[in-house]
Amino acid sequence: MSGTAPQSDDGLRLRIRKAVDEQYVIILAVLVILLVGGLWASYTAHISPGTETETAVDSQWSRASTFSHSAMVTGQNPVYDTGQRLRNQRAYFPLISPLLTGEYQFQYTASGDGSVDVDVTVLSIVQSRGDGTVFWQQTSEIGGVTTADLEPGDPATTEFEFNLNQTRLQLERVEETLGETPGDPVVVVQAQTRMTGRINGQAVDREFTDELRFIPDGDSFVVNDPGEVTNTSRQVRSVTTTRKYSPMRTIGGPAMLVVSV
Repeated sequence: MSGTAPQSDDGLRLRIRKAVDEQYVIILAVLVILLVGGLWASYTAHISPGTETETAVDSQWSRASTFSHSAMVTGQNPVYDTGQRLRNQRAYFPLISPLLTGEYQFQYTASGDGSVDVDVTVLSIVQSRGDGTVFWQQTSEIGGVTTADLEPGDPATTEFEFNLNQTRLQLERVEETLGETPGDPVVVVQAQTRMTGRINGQAVDREFTDELRFIPDGDSFVVNDPGEVTNTSRQVRSVTTTRKYSPMRTIGGPAMLVVSV
């Protein structure tokens, strides 16, 4: 048995040498490919990794606005108690709660400091619109506020009110006078806000328009409340850094080069 092992090893070596001899060109081509790949991976990972440009946020600020609304029940009815205040309803009923009151609140947050002047005007717009076209409208101012040196987190708040029952009668008079008009009637509470000043050391002069809509439906008004409306502004800069590679390239590249050599 001691004399058999060397013969077996010699036979294995001969078979390996024969296979290498027969596949020499293929093996050489594979080694050359590994050599080139190892050189490229090692060069890009360690000698000339290159650079990449990223966008970094220097500062940002956001504004947020909300509507709230309510109406007190003044008419006798089988559903609500007289004197009860209905708040943020999905619909209001002018025959029992004609006077709608509300509040519009505007504020902003910033990654740094800020001081701005905010001017808000609230309008009641009764109109007929369809497919983006306004066919007729009547506008009146129902609220407004001017706030100076507003800092981040401080609200600018204005109250408004209008009579839903008078608005309902106004829509009926328009229909009686003009007849059947194109579009659909809608009552819009529109808040027009302008803010000027400085935020995060940058000059700011922006205008925003927010709308709370009341859709006539028989003797009621269905509320289309946008909820909290937000906008974000960012100041960015470009940052150039050395490109970084995964361990597969930083370690695998040199290892591939050594193996191929």
